[in-house]
Amino acid sequence: MIFQSIAIDYRQFGYAPAIVRALDFLKHTDLKSLEGGRHNLEGEKGSLMYANVDDVNTLLWEQSKPEAHRKYIDIQYMVTGEEEIGYMGAKPTIEPIHAYPERDLYFYDPELVDEARVHLQEGCYVIFYPADWHRPLIAVHNRPIPIRKVVVKVHVDLI
Repeated sequence: MIFQSIAIDYRQFGYAPAIVRALDFLKHTDLKSLEGGRHNLEGEKGSLMYANVDDVNTLLWEQSKPEAHRKYIDIQYMVTGEEEIGYMGAKPTIEPIHAYPERDLYFYDPELVDEARVHLQEGCYVIFYPADWHRPLIAVHNRPIPIRKVVVKVHVDLI
């Protein structure tokens, strides 16, 4: 997991070129006026990289579940609002409670207790690799609010 502000020169961190291209998209696109939904960025029908523009409400901790992906890296960027995201390293001995392989989405027991949290504010991004479980959309101070965030999905074949 990597957490940073988009204002910091991300080109200095030695990210893979595909990660840099995704961050360039986030930094140089008018994300406030971009239409919600999926935007294909690379590969046939966005198979290698795409962005989901989400206008959603944050949730109470109890309403959420940890999730993971196996084929895609998530770059989650906060456009407006704020959220907390739980994160932890994958535990290979724990099986998902819900698996949607066609969507590359795996949910895990929400009773896990060893998660850390990051506070994602406007202009910041977090990168989750397949080895990173994460619990997004958690309301800050238990007060759900509407947010706009963009999640760029980067296929691991690009790395």
